[in-house]
Amino acid sequence: MYNLFDWPNRPNSKLVVIAIANTMDLPERMLMNKVASRLGLTRMTFQPYSHKQLLEIINSRLGGTAAFAPEACMLAARKVAAASGDARRALDICRHAIDIAEQEDAGTVTSLHIQRAITNMYQSAKTKAIINCTLYQKIFLKSVLGVFRRKGVEEAVFKEVYEVFCSLCQFQGIFCPPCGAMLHLCMELGSCRILLVEQGPPTLHTHIRLNCAQDDVVFALKEGSS
Repeated sequence: MYNLFDWPNRPNSKLVVIAIANTMDLPERMLMNKVASRLGLTRMTFQPYSHKQLLEIINSRLGGTAAFAPEACMLAARKVAAASGDARRALDICRHAIDIAEQEDAGTVTSLHIQRAITNMYQSAKTKAIINCTLYQKIFLKSVLGVFRRKGVEEAVFKEVYEVFCSLCQFQGIFCPPCGAMLHLCMELGSCRILLVEQGPPTLHTHIRLNCAQDDVVFALKEGSS
């Protein structure tokens, strides 16, 4: 890895290395410092796919077949765009919907099959735990997602999350618990393995990560509020 990323820096080198990752902080989190130091400082952030773009991707994979009802494709695209914009998740939902339709000997995949596929894919233990979280726990998780999306990374510091949390509480017109109480709540979410919380005494600078996919959290929060 070190030699590969160092190659473009050598005299008269004609090699250009373009690395693509789902997170902005992948070099810092996953690569040794020696390897990460060989990477260039230019980073480009690509926005998640919109529902129109996801719909185009799904239709291109279908290749003009009539296996899916148009509203089924649109539902899959809109559901994923609202959560993460991840094209892989949209295609996974469609594949799972096909399996459900085949089990029922249905000739066409409908919106009902898509909805059942989404429900089945999000029925993990963590998803159910998030659905059953308290109001403040759900607001805290929303705050974590907000920080992740604003920074383009999948790790946050408690202080950043608490600032967003206070803003959400104010927006909803509810009492904002003090910092110490929320630190305790953060550790509770960590003990449930919904969050990955940095070891050691909890402080304003404690690092926090999700222990599941972001779109799983988004789905669970929406289900829990319905």
